[in-house]
Amino acid sequence: MSNSILEQAYQLTQTGEPFVLATVVWCEAPTSAKPGAQALVRTNGEMTGWIGGSCAQPVVLREAARLLREGGDP
Repeated sequence: MSNSILEQAYQLTQTGEPFVLATVVWCEAPTSAKPGAQALVRTNGEMTGWIGGSCAQPVVLREAARLLREGGDP
């Protein structure tokens, strides 16, 4: 996990801005993502970090937007 992601998560928590922290927990080849990779998604859709390429990223952004909009558990 990147310190910059943790630092940004801390700053957003301090200001009360909602965000989603996405973590790769499992993957199957072929993939460029590795377990433990993380990305932070803000309410404006900005993503910091990396959780995979063109297959994973749109899904993570879509689900992060849903969680930020609806709240609750993933």
